[in-house]
Amino acid sequence: MLKTLRVISQRIALYSFNEYNNAMGPKKKSEIICRCNNVSKETIEKAIKDGAHTLNEIFDATSAGVGPCGGTCRRKLGPLLDYYLLNGTFPEKINEDLTGKPPPPKKPTSS
Repeated sequence: MLKTLRVISQRIALYSFNEYNNAMGPKKKSEIICRCNNVSKETIEKAIKDGAHTLNEIFDATSAGVGPCGGTCRRKLGPLLDYYLLNGTFPEKINEDLTGKPPPPKKPTSS
């Protein structure tokens, strides 16, 4: 009897869960921008909307850009922030900044 009640309650819970998901629609996955700290595009966009208007403010608010990799996601963070500050909206697709860092200045050689 107890086993039957468990099965029935599990079926009701599963049915309720499926009905809720069907009513809400499929959940859209947010792109992960910072893989080191598992920070999504959605989290970064929220931080920007909440007032993070510099890269350092985004780093502080989300921990994106400060992982052990040295911040390779910054190539996406900069263009995302720039686009938002210029347009007031976020781009559908982030165009990474692939220009890289400028080379260090050459040291004068003594002859």
